[in-house]
Amino acid sequence: MAVLEKDDADLVGISRHDLREATGLNATPVASRVTRWDDGLPQYPVGHHARVARVRAHVAALPGLAVCGAAYDGVGIPACIASANAAVDQLAGDLTGVEQLTRHPVQSLHGGGGE
Repeated sequence: MAVLEKDDADLVGISRHDLREATGLNATPVASRVTRWDDGLPQYPVGHHARVARVRAHVAALPGLAVCGAAYDGVGIPACIASANAAVDQLAGDLTGVEQLTRHPVQSLHGGGGE
């Protein structure tokens, strides 16, 4: 059975297992939502980058916390790596990467880049 054919509860369980293996986190989520991106990449809605900037502004007030990943800065692997590197740098006190992502968000080559 292909992964996208599994039911939502199974996919959440797989994700929790992977997260536990990677980080040791074993908390039960308060809520979960499964989105299947079959045969394509997701497109951010209009206003996405402004929302991300607001999220980052609020998160910046919480020491030791940063956000990164496809939900914020781009769905491709290079965009996710850039997002993770910027988050790590932010935790070390260097805001250059986050500021660059905010000023120049990843744009889709096919439109729908969130703005």
